[in-house]
Parts: sequence; structure tokens; C-alpha cells
Amino acid sequence: MKIRKYETTDIPTLANIYFYSRSETFNWMPDGTFKLRDFFADTLGEEIHVILDGNNIAGFISIWKADNFIHHLYIDSKYQNKGYGKTLLQYALKTIGRPASLKCVVKNDKAVRFYKSHGWKIEETGNDEMGPFYLFVYN
Repeated sequence: MKIRKYETTDIPTLANIYFYSRSETFNWMPDGTFKLRDFFADTLGEEIHVILDGNNIAGFISIWKADNFIHHLYIDSKYQNKGYGKTLLQYALKTIGRPASLKCVVKNDKAVRFYKSHGWKIEETGNDEMGPFYLFVYN
């Protein structure tokens, strides 16, 4: 596994990972909610890092450094449950420092379990266009 900053040539792959992961995970959202172009708007101004399996992009993480906030962590379904998410999460914590925070949709049980298993604590709850979410904090 190798992590590096994204390159512009990575954008089509990252947009696909983002689109298909959200479409599969957030299956309660109406059809047509997600678009390939969402990646551009949803990561604007963020620092993006990719994790590689050989020469293939397995996933990415985007962070908003000013707030020590992890905005997106997505792993291609072919690479899930193989340690890529954990490795990116640890990398991000080294990059942004602590305390760090992130939001996770309550209905995303798999992600909620993932963050809890890695020491993240729920600090508060809220609501947005995806439904109820947890604000997780890592100290």
C-alpha cells in the first residue's frame, strides 16, 4: 500500500469510486441523487490523498486541514475489508493532528462500526440532506 497526493489524472477514477460507493451505501436515497460530477464540488478546496494497490487506486481520503476535519473516506468495493480504510485513516490523523473530527450518516452502519472500532467517539448528532448523522471526534 502506498499513499500519495492525488493527481489530476486520478480524477475520473476518484469520481467513479465516489459515485458508486455512495450509490451502493446510501441506498435509501432516491434514484438520481448522486452524479459523477459530485466529486468535484464535494471536494473543492480539500486536500486529497489516494491509496494504491500496485498501480491501481484502491480509495481516497479528503481532508479540510483548517478544521482537522476528514470529509470523505471511500474505498473501492474491490478493496474493502483489506486494511486500506484503516491505513488512510491513520495517515490522515498524522497529517491533520488532533483533535480530529468527521461526520458519518447514522444509517451507514458499516462505517459507524468502523470508526468506533478505531477509537472515534460520537460527540454529537445532527441532520442534513442525507439524514441523521454522527459527529465523531478523535483525541
